[in-house]
Amino acid sequence: MTGMKLNLKQALTIGKEATDPKVKLEATKIANDCYKFIMEMSTNAGIVSDVLKFVNQSQQKIDTLKKTDEGIEATRIEEKTTEGVY
Repeated sequence: MTGMKLNLKQALTIGKEATDPKVKLEATKIANDCYKFIMEMSTNAGIVSDVLKFVNQSQQKIDTLKKTDEGIEATRIEEKTTEGVY
């Protein structure tokens, strides 16, 4: 997706700056193809499903790490409060 967006940006820049009508037309064709591929990637159910799965797995990993950090911090606080108490 990122590559297609970069290609689109470049094609639009070339089309805008070109003086030769053939170059402008070719840049417009390339830009249209880029728009088509970006739309296809954005609406393809398989790709969208894979991305959502990746995001959910990443969120679960983040949540697990946060819980681990909270547990470690709670243990440290408990150790500090019980230090010197026998």
